[in-house]
Amino acid sequence: MLNEAECSLGLWFTNTSFLATSDPENVHYILSSNSSVNLKGPEWLKQFDIFGEALFKSDGEAWKRHGKAFLAFFNHPQIRQSLSKVLHQRIEKALVEVLEYVCRREMVVNLQDLFARHAFDIGCIMGMGFNPGVLSIEFPENRFHKATNAAMEAAFYRYVMPDNLWKLQSWLQIGKEKKRSDAWKAFDDLLTQYISIQRHKSNKTMALSNEDNDFSLLNCYLTGHEITGPTGRHRRIVS
Repeated sequence: MLNEAECSLGLWFTNTSFLATSDPENVHYILSSNSSVNLKGPEWLKQFDIFGEALFKSDGEAWKRHGKAFLAFFNHPQIRQSLSKVLHQRIEKALVEVLEYVCRREMVVNLQDLFARHAFDIGCIMGMGFNPGVLSIEFPENRFHKATNAAMEAAFYRYVMPDNLWKLQSWLQIGKEKKRSDAWKAFDDLLTQYISIQRHKSNKTMALSNEDNDFSLLNCYLTGHEITGPTGRHRRIVS
C-alpha cells in the first residue's frame, strides 16, 4: 500500500494521470517489490522507444534478468576499486586542472555544466570503458548530453500531447520529433564508436590475458565476464 502519494489527472485532452511521491518505501514498492503488478506497459515503451529494451524499459522476467545482472555488476568488489581509481584520476587530472585554468584567466563558467561534464566522463569510463574527455580546458561539445536532453523532452512531449499530434510531427519530421530523430542518430553514432573501441580494447586485453586493466559494464557484456553477486553466487553477464 502506498503512503504519502498524490495522484492527479493530466490535461483533459491527453488522457493521462500522474502519481507523485517522495517516500522511498513507495518507490521501492512500485519499482522493485511489487514491480510485477506495476508494469510500464506498451504506452511507456512507445514513448521511450529511443532507449531500446534494457532495464529502463523492460517488464517482467526481462526486467528481473537485467536487474540481477546490474546488481551483480555493481556489487562486484572490482568496481569499487575501479571507481575509486577513476574518481581520483578525473578529479586530479581534469576537474582540478580545469578549475585552476578558469581561475587563472578569471573566466566565468557554468558550474552545473562543468560538473555534468565531470559526471559524464566518469559514467562513460565505468559504463563503456572509454573516456570522451568532455571535461577539459577546451570545453568540447557534449553531443551525448545534448542528445539525452532532446530525447527526454520528446518523450515528455509524447506523454502529454495527443498521439495524433506527435505522430504527425514524426511523419513530417518537425518540432520535438525532428530533434528526437537527430538525438537517436547521435546515440547510434556515439555508441557504435564506443562499442567499436571497447571491442578492440577487449580483444587486445584478452590476448594479453590481463582482464583487470579494463573493467566496465560494456566490457562485461562484450566478453561475458563472470562476476560475483551479493549472495556470493556467480553470474555471467552476456549481451
